[in-house]
Amino acid sequence: MLMKIRGKLKNQKGFTLIELLVVVAIIGVLAAIAIPRFQNSAAAARTATIQANLATIDTAVAEYGANYAGNIPAVGNAAFLTYFASGALPVAPPIGAYSVNGTVVTTTAIGVYGVNANGLATVTLPGAVGSPFTSVTLIQ
Repeated sequence: MLMKIRGKLKNQKGFTLIELLVVVAIIGVLAAIAIPRFQNSAAAARTATIQANLATIDTAVAEYGANYAGNIPAVGNAAFLTYFASGALPVAPPIGAYSVNGTVVTTTAIGVYGVNANGLATVTLPGAVGSPFTSVTLIQ
C-alpha cells in the first residue's frame, strides 16, 4: 500500500511550496522598487504641466503688454483672457503631489494661477498639513 502512495506522489506535476514562496518574494521586491518610482514620476509630470502652463501665461502677458503699452494684466481681465485659445486660463493644478525643488509637496486644495507685480506668471499650491510648506509659489 505504501508503494502505491509513493507511486502516485511521484507522478504528480506542479510547483512546490518553496518555489511559490520564492516567486512571491521576487514579485514583492520588484513592486517595492517600482511603486515609489512611479509616484515620483507622477509628481514630476504634474510639475512639468504647471511649468508649461506658466510659460503659456508668460507668453500671453508679453503679448498683452505689447498691445497695451506695457501694462500688466489682471488675471480675470476679459481682454487678457482672449490671448488663450480656450478663452480662459489653463486648468488649475489639481490636488496631488508635486515635485518642488526636489521635495515632493502634496497639496490639500486646488492651485491658483496668477500674475505678479513684475508681470511673471505664478502658481500657488496650498501645502498639506505636516508638509514643510504651507503654500508654495512657483514662478516661471
